[in-house]
Amino acid sequence: MFYAVAGGYLGSLPQQSCKKGRWIPGLGVALGILGVYHYGAEGYTLNEEHPALLLLAVSIFAMGKCMAGGKASPAWLAALVKTMLGVYIIHPVYIHLCLRLGKFNPQHHMPALTLPLTVAAIYAMSVMTVHLLRRIPPVRKYLL
Repeated sequence: MFYAVAGGYLGSLPQQSCKKGRWIPGLGVALGILGVYHYGAEGYTLNEEHPALLLLAVSIFAMGKCMAGGKASPAWLAALVKTMLGVYIIHPVYIHLCLRLGKFNPQHHMPALTLPLTVAAIYAMSVMTVHLLRRIPPVRKYLL
């Protein structure tokens, strides 16, 4: 829920406010990476609710919005930024479906081949789901 609210807020910010404070998302990314590294080195298992990952994810979303709004930014970056938050919110559903219902763990079957294919399949299904959800007006306006 936090990501949906944060994404709705970041999506509603005007592009001018983003140009002035570009260093803020960069600082958030740096602090998030340091936090993830610190907790990972200590042996903690990080999940989606961990504060370091929250900071890192929201900072990456903000940085993507700032970078995609520039005149020199490529068109594919703007398309990627539009679906980035939605894919981040949706992808755990497909991971759990793969592991729980399908009883398929890509780490148990030739990982060099199955991990990249599983990641590509989960990303593709997440992008399709986001595009379908964006057709619903309240979802498009307030969340994605």
